[in-house]
Amino acid sequence: MTIHVALESLNAFFDYTNPSHPWQVDCQLHPEDPFFFSMEGFDPPAPVSKGAPLETRIYCLWASFRGDGLMPDLGFALWERRFWILATAVEKGFTAEEAEPNCDKDIIKTKRARFRVLMGGRSARADRLRNMYQLQYLKWSLESATTSQRSPICPEMIIEPSVPWYSVDNLPFMPKTTDWLEVVPALVDRQPWRANWVYR
Repeated sequence: MTIHVALESLNAFFDYTNPSHPWQVDCQLHPEDPFFFSMEGFDPPAPVSKGAPLETRIYCLWASFRGDGLMPDLGFALWERRFWILATAVEKGFTAEEAEPNCDKDIIKTKRARFRVLMGGRSARADRLRNMYQLQYLKWSLESATTSQRSPICPEMIIEPSVPWYSVDNLPFMPKTTDWLEVVPALVDRQPWRANWVYR
């Protein structure tokens, strides 16, 4: 199992700040407001301290998971879970290229180095997402069911439709061309659960 990629495609796939990136397009489909709680008075870009009220920190995570808040990379990390490039398959692709008689070893070396940097970034995002989505957002929402204090937080927030879902596991993405982003729309058409299928 091998995956091949062009250097330009490799950079483009992880450039989530590009307005034309599929993740950015996906973000435009989100409902403006949540269904199970109110965001009235909350400004997503505003800094939030660690000592802020719990509901304020929940709102901050909600915005970030949608790509609107202070940590938009968390939203991209959610998208990555549904388009999970298998690192070992890409490394095998580099090895296969090196075995070709007329290969450009400098380009392969550059791609390999760039890929490893990008994988380091993906790993860091995945760790932060796991901590903030599972150990904070979900945990706080569930704990709200047992508290005696009145709070805008509710257990229903774990299925809040205005936030992209956290897949149980990473969904492997095996592009057959060297332009990874090119095949994303067709894949989403066949497997809409990889994207914001509820709003498509």
